Amino acid sequence: MDMDPRMMSRRLPQPGLAMALVWIVGYWTFTQLPGGGIALLWSMVALFTTHASAEQWERWSAHPLEIEGLGTGLLVGLGIAQVLAIIYTWALLRNLVGREWRKEIGLEKVPKWDQVVATLLLVPGMMVAANGVVGLIPHQGAEEAEVGLQVGKEMLEDFSRLLSSWPSWAAVLVVAVGPALAEELFCRGFLGHGLVARHGVRMGVLLTSILFGVMHLVPIQALYAGLLGVVLHGLRLTTGSLWVPILAHFGNNALSVLGSCEDSPVRQPLGELEQWAQANPRASLLMGGGICGVVMTYLAKGRAG
Repeated sequence: MDMDPRMMSRRLPQPGLAMALVWIVGYWTFTQLPGGGIALLWSMVALFTTHASAEQWERWSAHPLEIEGLGTGLLVGLGIAQVLAIIYTWALLRNLVGREWRKEIGLEKVPKWDQVVATLLLVPGMMVAANGVVGLIPHQGAEEAEVGLQVGKEMLEDFSRLLSSWPSWAAVLVVAVGPALAEELFCRGFLGHGLVARHGVRMGVLLTSILFGVMHLVPIQALYAGLLGVVLHGLRLTTGSLWVPILAHFGNNALSVLGSCEDSPVRQPLGELEQWAQANPRASLLMGGGICGVVMTYLAKGRAG
């Protein structure tokens, strides 16, 4: 007896593409807007209580991320946003994926030791490749179509300078631990669960990675986040464990943070590596892509076996 197609469609894993867009809007509304509001309020209080010179005001108008007091407010706001993101995603997983959501998204599967080692070897490749993408974007003299990427690159540089004043432990907690858990649960766990099941592995991974990039909003960051999203989803599929992309995501962000914070003991070598990668984008893309390719091939063979 043939089943009613409408009944079959209702049984498809959630979410579909249309609802994925809705949940992304909800993600930003429930998590990022409150965090951003706290950071903005904090910086406004700091502005009204600080006697800034005309020169400082002029610089702040060109580089708003350097506004005095914004750094601390942003640190607090980002921390709150990550906690809200985990709560939001847990509610979606529990209600739309079901009681077995941990098993469904690979959270119950502990990765093998060789998968952990391979992932740790993969992280520098991801970092070098991401900085290579940033290095391909020129500062000035770009065509009109590249203006958005230029602005995004300048915003990332402003954020890096702001990040340098944070305590490294707090920066790692807010920029590495929080996003690794929240974004992997939401993107590879929730969105990928439905999109791969509905559209197949290739199209599902592509859609999830594009949405992962779009969620970062800043054009240049969205570009390399989307590319890294393919690698992270590949880790999820080749190992069967969500903990592997969580580890890779954490490692990538942690290296970036430790290369920026002034109190980081490894700031100099990591900073020099980032500068080299951005100054030699093609070589860094080749190197980073090669590392990722070798590690992913190893993990894929292990999965097949």
